[in-house]
Amino acid sequence: MPHGAPFSSKIVTVLWLLAYKCARYAFACFGFLRNWRAYGALAPTFYLHKSRGDPCGRPRAVVCLPEYAAGGLNIDARCAIIIKSAADWTFARRLLKTQSKNAEAFMKNQYFGDIGDYGKYGLLLFLAEHGISVSVNWYLTPNDGSSDGKFIKYLSDERFRRFSPVLYDELKKYIIQEGRRDILVMNETDLIPNAKYYTVPLPTLDNVPSAERRQLRKEWHENALAFCTGSDLVFLDPDNGIQPKGQLYSSKNNKYVFLEEAADYYNAGQNVVYYCHKGRRTDAQWSEYKGLLRTLIPDVDLIGLTFHRGTQRSYIFALHSGSAANIKQLLSGFLASEWGDRKMFTLEPI
Repeated sequence: MPHGAPFSSKIVTVLWLLAYKCARYAFACFGFLRNWRAYGALAPTFYLHKSRGDPCGRPRAVVCLPEYAAGGLNIDARCAIIIKSAADWTFARRLLKTQSKNAEAFMKNQYFGDIGDYGKYGLLLFLAEHGISVSVNWYLTPNDGSSDGKFIKYLSDERFRRFSPVLYDELKKYIIQEGRRDILVMNETDLIPNAKYYTVPLPTLDNVPSAERRQLRKEWHENALAFCTGSDLVFLDPDNGIQPKGQLYSSKNNKYVFLEEAADYYNAGQNVVYYCHKGRRTDAQWSEYKGLLRTLIPDVDLIGLTFHRGTQRSYIFALHSGSAANIKQLLSGFLASEWGDRKMFTLEPI
């Protein structure tokens, strides 16, 4: 057959090319497994990480499988991105382009474990211990060099231990004894039983054209919604609370939760609690600000608590009618505990 030899030659060439590509893929997988750094492994999930094998320290999207974590590999987590579609892959690539080369720059570790965090974790811990499953969206942004988070002297004052002895001892161990101020300690421990933490940093928008900002934020938020699905309560922890009017999708909006974002969690059937503070608002402005969510959800049941140590911090709960009575009862129990000391937590009228 005169044409048989050329045809066979083509097949051999194709097989050699396939073998070559398979060999390259195998070596790449070996390098990945040797150098990977990932967080958590509750489900097959994709993660941002900084590979030790990357000389530029660029974060990458990689897959973290539960069996790898169970095998004892170094779990040194950064940021979870759930990949379910081609659109999610696009989001991951776009997000990476906006981020610093150093993944650790995203974490506002200067806040971790300060007196405000002690109160915040104490509140979430109390709810979790009474059967409320919790997801936390940190709304992570880069360290800003501010002096916030300096209030850790309480860890050297045993009088503060009475509010939550286990939590106090753990924070003291990490911050005072080990010198580790790292928000990702919460991911690695079970301080708040069965809590989930969304640690994908908000897209850095300083150098992003305004036309792209809306889409990046939308993709980030949709990924967060998917991650937090199934929890009774979603805690939103931005720097400055709900965004002020006129600042939507500006380069400064990473310090805020959008009203629409809080409403999306609520409309998905979950209760929501978010951080905010009075700042320089008048009493009238503060009263209006606390009830902003009612402009989108008129019948939402709102209740607030304010923590008074360090800088004033308020937590606004948006509750569904079917679970409001239970959570309100738990919050009353919280205020009746040591945490209800008038110098710690009080009810915030809304």
